[in-house]
Amino acid sequence: MTDLQTRLAALDPARDLPPLPEAQRAALLQRAAAGPRRAPRPPRRALWIGVPAGLVAAAAAAFLLSPADVRPTIAVGPSTTRITLTMSSDATAMCMPVADFAAQALAGSTVALSGTVEAVGGDRVAVRVDRQYRGEPVDEVLVDAPAEVEDPTILPAGAHVLIAAQDGRVLGCGLSGEASPDLQGFYDAAF
Repeated sequence: MTDLQTRLAALDPARDLPPLPEAQRAALLQRAAAGPRRAPRPPRRALWIGVPAGLVAAAAAAFLLSPADVRPTIAVGPSTTRITLTMSSDATAMCMPVADFAAQALAGSTVALSGTVEAVGGDRVAVRVDRQYRGEPVDEVLVDAPAEVEDPTILPAGAHVLIAAQDGRVLGCGLSGEASPDLQGFYDAAF
């Protein structure tokens, strides 16, 4: 025996055990040479039950552990978000030309959008929004025109309109109304 073999034999924890019988040693060598044994496969049915159950449990835990103000809501059908604005009495008033300050005035608005007037009834106009420039995204805007508004038809039925508002009031003096190349240019410059 070499010096290395002597040192290894001294470290062997099984050095006091008797050697294995030849048949048992051959069986162990054959099993080792055959490669690793594979564990039995779980039935696929367990995956179809376990995965969805785990997902439901995770979703329930996320819902219950999230703060109430950020919990998702589940919509059952198509939803429409809408806001209501009021047309101010200066919306149709004679104003100085807006070309010099239109971009600044529009930039100060809290709501700006374009859309199509879908309905005009009494003192209310319904606009289907197709582009939101500023403000919370909405699908529809209702514009109320109080009695003191001289000409509430600046938003005629079927027209494509541009509307800007601040603090719930539609900006007048040519900053809101039926779309025109000039008015669209003001909106493009501001947003």
